Amino acid sequence: STGSRLHVYEWQRRVFSTLPPPISHPLTSELWTKRRRPGLSAFPEDPEKAAETLLPLIKHAKHLLRRYHKDWHRFPIWVKATAGMRALPHTPRRAIVDAVRRLLASKKNPFYFVEA
Repeated sequence: STGSRLHVYEWQRRVFSTLPPPISHPLTSELWTKRRRPGLSAFPEDPEKAAETLLPLIKHAKHLLRRYHKDWHRFPIWVKATAGMRALPHTPRRAIVDAVRRLLASKKNPFYFVEA
């Protein structure tokens, strides 16, 4: 894997004055993106360590969204795993996904998380 990334998006407030409403597109910036290497798949023998590699990304999101700290619990967080995780055998891949879910459901993550 080439690493994990954080992307923060902002949507402009939508006004529903017509039906169907206009499509809204998220805004983003390179300033709202952070990359971290190695990625989750670099730790097939230590799923908890893999999950903890996301903590600096969560910290960065907290910094970017610090003025909204009272609403962090309303801001959704998603993790999408691609090539590196697909290359792992099922057992370590599943263990990493489970560890990531536990981390995101814990107090270490202030953002809104629902298991999919």
